[in-house]
Amino acid sequence: MTAKMNVNIGQGDTDIVQNTLKMAVNGYAAVSNSIVDMKPVKFDRFTPGESDVCFDIAFCGICHTDVHFIRNDLGISQYPLVPGHELTGTVTAVGSKVTKFKEGDPIGVGCLVDACLSCDYCKSN
Repeated sequence: MTAKMNVNIGQGDTDIVQNTLKMAVNGYAAVSNSIVDMKPVKFDRFTPGESDVCFDIAFCGICHTDVHFIRNDLGISQYPLVPGHELTGTVTAVGSKVTKFKEGDPIGVGCLVDACLSCDYCKSN
């Protein structure tokens, strides 16, 4: 099952309120606090904006934080819950302000998305 993802890659401001939820995608979700109770689900993503990159997800990492959320170790999880935040895939579309990626490029997204790239912390790291 292939999922699609759109990510603002920090090349400009995207007002997410202006985007509408109308891009249906497939994924796998935890439907209870059991790590083995994952089911295919369909859900909506924001329509990509002018600073966004859309891509087909080939692989998705699941780390210990995802496991804690699936198991509801913090007592705040809501199901269905789609875990995973380290992604690789192939770019399928780019917004008009995107300059570093084009359709067909390989792409990887780590856990730090939408960094401002202008504060002291971003500049020093």
